[in-house]
Amino acid sequence: MEITRGDLLTYQEHCLAGSTLGEGYPNDPYRPIGVILGKISVEESQRLRQEKEEGKLWNVLVGKWGVKGDWGVATLENLEIETSSQRYGHTKSDPILIEVFEEPSLRLKNMEFPFSRSTPRIEIKR
Repeated sequence: MEITRGDLLTYQEHCLAGSTLGEGYPNDPYRPIGVILGKISVEESQRLRQEKEEGKLWNVLVGKWGVKGDWGVATLENLEIETSSQRYGHTKSDPILIEVFEEPSLRLKNMEFPFSRSTPRIEIKR
């Protein structure tokens, strides 16, 4: 069975990228779709997210972080791989915006950040 990039992303990450691939999983927004479907283990998903995707979520809609612009790059957060944890298989935190493809300027009001666990974080290095 082939594992696609879509299998490695969570519903939250799909939403941030403007994808509709994960639409059937709003009740489990922090677990990769491939893990939910039983196509891949949590540990293998973690490895591929860091190796194949280089730990980055490319082409995110930066407006979700309240930044002007169209597209950017965010982090792909690590998965909880401790099997005894209630959050096993979930991302440990929300993605962090790390790059914008044009000069960012903060807006006064955030767009909706899907399934946010806290204030959306931005760490753009110049």
